[in-house]
Amino acid sequence: MRLSPGLGRAEFLVRNRFVLIGLLSTALAVRTAWQGPSGFDYTFFRLAALVFAGRPEDVAPSLFFAGPASDASPLELYQQVPTVQIGPVPLTVVAPLALWLPQQVAVVVIAVLCALALPLCLHMLERAADAYHGPDAHRPLVVLAAGAVCLLLWPTAVGRYVHPDDVLLLVAACAALLAAGRQRWIACAVLLGIAAGAKPWGAALLPLAMAGTTGAKRIAALGLAGVVAILPWLPFVLGAPGTVSALSQFHIFVGQTSPLSLVWSGGQVPPWLRPIQVGLGGFAVVLTVLRRRPLLAVALVVAIRVSTEGQDYDYYFAVLAVAAVSADLAVRGRRFPWTTTILVLLIHDARWLVSENWQVAYVQASLVLVIVATAVLSPPPRRWPRRPAVAAPRPG
Repeated sequence: MRLSPGLGRAEFLVRNRFVLIGLLSTALAVRTAWQGPSGFDYTFFRLAALVFAGRPEDVAPSLFFAGPASDASPLELYQQVPTVQIGPVPLTVVAPLALWLPQQVAVVVIAVLCALALPLCLHMLERAADAYHGPDAHRPLVVLAAGAVCLLLWPTAVGRYVHPDDVLLLVAACAALLAAGRQRWIACAVLLGIAAGAKPWGAALLPLAMAGTTGAKRIAALGLAGVVAILPWLPFVLGAPGTVSALSQFHIFVGQTSPLSLVWSGGQVPPWLRPIQVGLGGFAVVLTVLRRRPLLAVALVVAIRVSTEGQDYDYYFAVLAVAAVSADLAVRGRRFPWTTTILVLLIHDARWLVSENWQVAYVQASLVLVIVATAVLSPPPRRWPRRPAVAAPRPG
């Protein structure tokens, strides 16, 4: 796709936008991971790898857990160490790296893979916007600008923290948006099931499966997404009946700068928080599907999660920044990624310009309002969903 004449000077950068963003993201992430401190949550993946390999006795206790019993079976992982709030799929994918590579090398490899997820997500979101709205000569430039803005948060977050589970959720969700735009409902449902199985709050995305089709097939799509999300957990739930109870009883502490601290004075996150997050997010997704604005779904779910969370870790905001790009692309004809830019400025600057904990909490809580404002202002796509072409009858 060639740019309009007025943008000719930027054509080289725009044509190679995904390569440039990938190189910068990788270089910054490797620098952060190698120089440290990094790999804060790598211990969870190392723990799972040792338990899956039948070596629970090799697990070293950490700040986050005491470790499983020496005779624990792989299926008892979540029951014995409920602080592992990560789905089985990302744990299994990362396990070979955690077993075969030294920790520092494994952290760098994971950081590189997560860094490359940024251009991959941007590519899929751009193609999804093409499917919903049709081609736009200015959209590649918007994506390039959005990617540059995301570089302020993404490489540092993926290099310092090891959270391929959040990255897997985001990649699967972006791919699901693309599949829905192309009306490939089975692929969309499977991808959303993978996303929901990676992180508990990802269950709010499941109703997006209905955007991949119309009519009665929407129920089938939603059911398929739910089945795919549940399947990886079944061996653990059936093999260790106390898994669900153990996971539901674990709650993180409420940070003093988190939005939850404004309304909850208890020391730990209340048990009703996650169901409310999933319920609000799922309701928002249903609205986006019914109003033919599914591109807003992922951004709304992530924003609701971040704006009601009990902590304020940097990787929360990195995921939100990339998800916000989909909200920018949901606005037909937009020439600049205003939503992504405003969010990143609030996260990157405003949170550090205020001094009181409650002020920081209010800034984080306000992030969802930026996405909601975009949702209100964005018109439905003109071209979506496309009707299949009907062949003209042959003469005679």
